[in-house]
Amino acid sequence: MRTYRYVAVDINGKQIKDVMNVESPEQLMSEIKGKSLYCVSYEEIPEMETKTGKLKLKSLVVFCRQLGTMLTAGIPVTQALDMIQSKADSKKAKKVFANVYEEVQKGNSLSHAMQLQEGLFPSLLVNMVMAGEAGGTLDISVARMADHFDKEHKLNNKVKGAMTYPIILLVVALAVVLILVTFVLPTITQMFDEKSMPWTTKMLLGFSGFVIHQW
Repeated sequence: MRTYRYVAVDINGKQIKDVMNVESPEQLMSEIKGKSLYCVSYEEIPEMETKTGKLKLKSLVVFCRQLGTMLTAGIPVTQALDMIQSKADSKKAKKVFANVYEEVQKGNSLSHAMQLQEGLFPSLLVNMVMAGEAGGTLDISVARMADHFDKEHKLNNKVKGAMTYPIILLVVALAVVLILVTFVLPTITQMFDEKSMPWTTKMLLGFSGFVIHQW
């Protein structure tokens, strides 16, 4: 599914700017026409643009967890979003949540407000919120997404932790090799005649000389 940014006008001539996730430009035109709008222009948002700017998993976990808890407690969506954006854990998250809060205050649905952030929210979350709004189970949907993002966040941390030890070993091994070829090997080989050395030792000496003189 692709993401498009478009500009349209309604029957009163009012300009409307929005984004939409569809399969093709033809479907985009059909969806816009179905809203009784006339498309003035549109452009596809590059996939890399929508991926690189996404919120961190930690921010998504906090957002979904707090929103789900407050909705379950009977707090209105706008009030919940106001409290969430005021306590965001980063400047980027605070700005995004504030934009969502403003869009919902304007009368947009939560899923639509999230779509307007142009790829900052994962499409899975947006679709789950949309389904929750349609079925009246928004609190359950965001709570499930909180569990999903929490598991994904923990898995990523485990992968990073598992990669730390091999990286440390690699760095130490490279440091040891550099010490051997720059300090130890030249001292030892000075005691022997280079002509009588095997070709493998000559290769090591050549590498040692390159490291010493070139680096």
